[in-house]
Formats: sequence, structure tokens, C-alpha cells
Amino acid sequence: MTVASLTPLSLTRAEAREAASYKAGDVVILVQSVEGLERDKLHRVTSTLPYQNSITLRPEGGGAEVALTLGHGSKAAGSLAAFEVGKREFAAGDEVKFAITDKDCGAINGARGRITKVTEAQIDVTLHGGRKLSVPTDSLAARGLDHAYAATAHDFQGATVDRIIVGMTPDEQLTSQKSFYVNISRARDHVTLVTTDPGKLADRIQRETGERPAALDAYAQRLSDERNAAGKVPQNEPPPCPRP
Repeated sequence: MTVASLTPLSLTRAEAREAASYKAGDVVILVQSVEGLERDKLHRVTSTLPYQNSITLRPEGGGAEVALTLGHGSKAAGSLAAFEVGKREFAAGDEVKFAITDKDCGAINGARGRITKVTEAQIDVTLHGGRKLSVPTDSLAARGLDHAYAATAHDFQGATVDRIIVGMTPDEQLTSQKSFYVNISRARDHVTLVTTDPGKLADRIQRETGERPAALDAYAQRLSDERNAAGKVPQNEPPPCPRP
């Protein structure tokens, strides 16, 4: 079933203060009432005026447009949660998470579960704790629903699974002691670590944590040995002739 969705723009504080960060059609939710706009209500961006650093919003439920001035010191800029409008496909059996709190439906941001049934009218979800939710497909909860087959380290804190695949580049900040522990310790049985440079990642983890992960060194050495073996020509055998 295809459902209208809202994808967080994940703007930094600096970006949220710039009208150029928004475009007509985006949706914003205010975490507190500002300049006549209600909190926790959906507002559609109807226009942007970068040279004035302001955006114009209209409540999705209908109402007058309101011009909102952003910039440093703006109370409005710190109150906006911005989203891009799109569509997602869901089916029974999908692992999902709620990315927007919807008190009317009992959905909390970050809650995860599995879809048990999808119809044109509603989506039935059984949360990991066993609680069951039925959310209308046009509700805020359904529009904030997303697939949950992958998660950031921040989202995954406190979760435990049997197996996990962790993706880490050797340069990212996630290799600090706390975040590295969060990533690696979520699995009961098995962890697979995917990286572009195991040796460099091992160096960074050692600098950040004071400990050297031997498994990364062993894998880096194995890759080096395989590359060396692939480049060697057996003794007493001439090198292959180049192709014409």
C-alpha cells in the first residue's frame, strides 16, 4: 500500500535559520506556538523569500497564510521541525518505526514494531513491546512511519538483537569510545563490521579508546596477503602475454 509520507529534513540549527533551506511544498511542525501558528500542527510552506530570510506557511487544515521571519535570535527558527513530502510503500510483515509523535494515535517518535495489516483506511502495527496500534493512513503517525531495517547509533541505543551489521567509515566521529561500544554491543550472537579501510579504522579506534581491535588488524593483514598473492607470478612460469 502506498502511503503519503513525511521525511525529516534534519536541518542543523544554522540551516533552520535560513529561508533557503526550505522550499514550497515542504511541511513544518512547530514544537511551540509562534506568531499565531499552533504547535504540533502541520503547516505547508507556500513560498520562501531568501532575501528577506522569511518563509510563508499555511495550516494544512486550512487558514490564513503567515509570514515567518527566521535568522539569528528568531524564536520561530528554533521551533520548527521540517519535513519533505513524499510517498512510501508498506506491506504486512515490514519492520517499521514511528518518526513523528502523534498523541492522538498513541504513537511515540522512535517506537518500533512490525506491520500486521495494511488497508486503504489504516495500518496495524504491533510494537516490539507487544502493544498494538491502529493508525489511520492519513494520520500524522502514518505519515511519519518509516522502514526500520537500519538505524543510526543514536536511534539504536538500548536495543538488542541477535545479529547486527555495523557500517563505519574510518574517518567518522562514530568511532569514539561510547559510540563504538553502542554499535558493537547491540548483538547477542554475531557482529559484522563493514568499513572501507580496516587498518585506518583500527588506528582511529585506538586513538579514541586506547584499545586496539585485533580483529581489524587481522583482517587488514589478510587483505594485504591476498593482494600480494594475486600479484605474484609462480616460479619457473613465464608471465602471461599481453592481449593484443
